[in-house]
Amino acid sequence: MSRSGHPNEPSQDHFERDVALLELAEFASEMCGTPVTLSPTGQVRLEASQPLNEVQKKTLALVASQAEARIGLLRRIEGLREEKRRQAERDHFLHIVTDRLPMRVGYIDRNHRYVFLNGEYERQFGFAPGEGAGRSVREIVGRAGYEIAIPFINRALNGETHTQEFPVTYPFGERRVRVSYVADPAPDGSIRGVIVQVQDVTDIYADAQRLREAQARLDGILANEDVATWLLDIGTGQIGGDKNLGAMFGFDPDEARENGADEYIDRIHEDDREKVRIALGDSIEHGRRYEVEFRIAIDGSERWVLSRGTPEVGLDGKVLRIPGVVVDITAQVLARREVERLNDVLEATVAERTAELQDAVREAEAFNYAVAHDLRTPIRMVAASSHILLEEVAPLIDEENRRLLARQCENAVRLGRLVDELLRLSRLAKVDVRREDLDVTALASSVFGEIAGQDMSNGCVLEAQPGMTASADPTLVRTVLYNLLGNACKFSPRGGVMAVRESDGVFSVVDQGVGFPMECAQKIFIPFERLVSETDFQGTGIGLANVERIIRRHGGRVWAESEPGHGATFRFTLGPR
Repeated sequence: MSRSGHPNEPSQDHFERDVALLELAEFASEMCGTPVTLSPTGQVRLEASQPLNEVQKKTLALVASQAEARIGLLRRIEGLREEKRRQAERDHFLHIVTDRLPMRVGYIDRNHRYVFLNGEYERQFGFAPGEGAGRSVREIVGRAGYEIAIPFINRALNGETHTQEFPVTYPFGERRVRVSYVADPAPDGSIRGVIVQVQDVTDIYADAQRLREAQARLDGILANEDVATWLLDIGTGQIGGDKNLGAMFGFDPDEARENGADEYIDRIHEDDREKVRIALGDSIEHGRRYEVEFRIAIDGSERWVLSRGTPEVGLDGKVLRIPGVVVDITAQVLARREVERLNDVLEATVAERTAELQDAVREAEAFNYAVAHDLRTPIRMVAASSHILLEEVAPLIDEENRRLLARQCENAVRLGRLVDELLRLSRLAKVDVRREDLDVTALASSVFGEIAGQDMSNGCVLEAQPGMTASADPTLVRTVLYNLLGNACKFSPRGGVMAVRESDGVFSVVDQGVGFPMECAQKIFIPFERLVSETDFQGTGIGLANVERIIRRHGGRVWAESEPGHGATFRFTLGPR
């Protein structure tokens, strides 16, 4: 079979052999004067019918000897070619294997030149595949790297293997590497070269550092007498633990090394033993995490602990052992109970204070209602009698008395309006909110029409956003809009524009009025709080208090935004639909 694998395809070696034998056969035929052939093994075949003379015999012997020598040479050449092919295959597989290693691998000869570099090595230093071999160490790693590496390379060339770790700064950042220099001895004991292995151990080093830190933290935790470790062997039923475990359960530290599970359970408070057995059994049977709080009862004293464990399962799916920890939580349990006690006291106190506050509010509202209701008739009588006197005796009294009588009449009327507003405010605290689907656009237009019909619009114009809807009490919302739009008309310049808008459930009433400073924004919703004098703008100081109470009854909120001389915007929500 040829090297290519096809049985009928002649190899190059066979071709060269056949050509050489043919040349010898032609030479012999010419010298002997008769046809001569040579077999592939070099045997001479003569086709002459007459005996050969001495010259012919010597010629044939010489040809046979030359054929044998040439066949031997060609066989040696063929062997060398086969060895070269096999070496090429080995080199090919070496590159395949080393190029897939997660490290850089190279071979340096005694002249400090790289005979071999794997792909990772060449990529790391910016060489294309195959460009690194034959270059010096200085060419590959640079001057700085050469000065670091050459002492270790020389030590390896003297037969000393060495490994070191150190940080290296690359263009993409700093990494930590582990470099090994391994001597390659020849059969005679001399050192032919150095095998260099460079591994990036940044992540390994970081993991090791984190592991050391975690171990230090764990050691610190376990040094605390309130924390203990344990291990339950399912096969033997024994529990092993550290000295803290024995101390927690009242065992002598030496005795606590290998006690049975039942010996520990016997020291658990009798009211907690069953739940511990159930939790432990469930963990063993189903491989679930074990966690339970219980009390340890020793010599009449109790301590609360939290025990946790994670089962380790074998190949057959059965639990082999459960390692875990137990933590003394007595202080936390006592603190939790104290917090619960204080919460109970606080809730009782809040309930008591709330009841007292509700009683006080009811009493205040009842008083306000009674006072306002009882004042209505006398105030109306004062207003009526003052008006009658002003009409009947005006010609008989002087100007000053007429002015005083007119002021009395006006104040009586104003007081009557104030009493009416107080009654309305008192009723709002008791009225039920009856929600229904509400067309806010239509309601705003209707309220503004009512204000204009009472000649209170000050010539203002309303712009109501189409399609505004809500779920609210229509009567109460009408009162809100009446107060807000009435104020907007009152404080706006004649012919001003007012707007009612809605966005994401927030309604707003915008005017072009005198405005007010924002530090007064909260005061305007308090009864009788007025930011302007009554001589400039008439009012009772109750309207916005009514607005705030209605909005609060709906579960919403109301707020104002303004700046002196730049109008005001009142926004409100009406709670969930």
